[in-house]
Amino acid sequence: MRDSKIEEYIRKTVSEKGFFHFTLVDPEKTDASLSRTIKEMDQSETDGFLVGGSTGFYPPEVEKVVSSIKEVSSKPVVLFPGGVFGVARNADAILFLSLLNSLSTYFLIGAQAQAAGLIKRIGLEAIPVGYIVFGKSSMVSVMGMTQEIEPANYKAATAYALAASLMGMHAIYLEGGSGVLAPIPPSTISRIRSALPRDVLLIVGGGIRKGEDAKAVVYSGADVVVTGTVVEERGASSLKEIVEGCKEGAKLKAARNDEPG
Repeated sequence: MRDSKIEEYIRKTVSEKGFFHFTLVDPEKTDASLSRTIKEMDQSETDGFLVGGSTGFYPPEVEKVVSSIKEVSSKPVVLFPGGVFGVARNADAILFLSLLNSLSTYFLIGAQAQAAGLIKRIGLEAIPVGYIVFGKSSMVSVMGMTQEIEPANYKAATAYALAASLMGMHAIYLEGGSGVLAPIPPSTISRIRSALPRDVLLIVGGGIRKGEDAKAVVYSGADVVVTGTVVEERGASSLKEIVEGCKEGAKLKAARNDEPG
């Protein structure tokens, strides 16, 4: 049976507190103070770390960042690969992404076919994820040659998400893009969440810069929240505000779900 302990841990955390927060660490944007920064992130109550980005880097760079995180934190370290070179044997798991709205078959299945043998050989837990990128100006949309989906176009995004769930994906990742000024609209998140089976995890990232953003994203239906740029711009201390926002959103969501009718 496929080892799925990290995915199970994520699901257990979502069940217990209403959300899971990942801090994204880009190997290209790290420096000598990484260990100190990771320690600050760890103390902010983030639940785990994603390592990766939309541009290329060599496996030794990724492995070095993973090792640096593991030296100061016991929380899971999951790969968020921008390509086949984003695989590192010392990580705990990998988001095995298929970029659903890419116009290139390489990002739909080609890169995955290239990496599959290595992932199996090193025994890395793979979490199958349908990846949907909104907008057209972010690095990931350009590099991934995506068919543009406007953030408010919930119908197109829902169609992709539902198709991915029917094909067996365990999670759907809604990506607003690194550095965007606003998160995916709550109405889009809630529409997609309501269309998906409850056991399909909904991951949301991009543009989540404030506690209020995180609160709205979780309340709208996100199970997993990803932030990265906010740390680069405002420092690790900004994560505390984000995590508190996630907590508030989870409380409001639980109260809403407990209402009769």
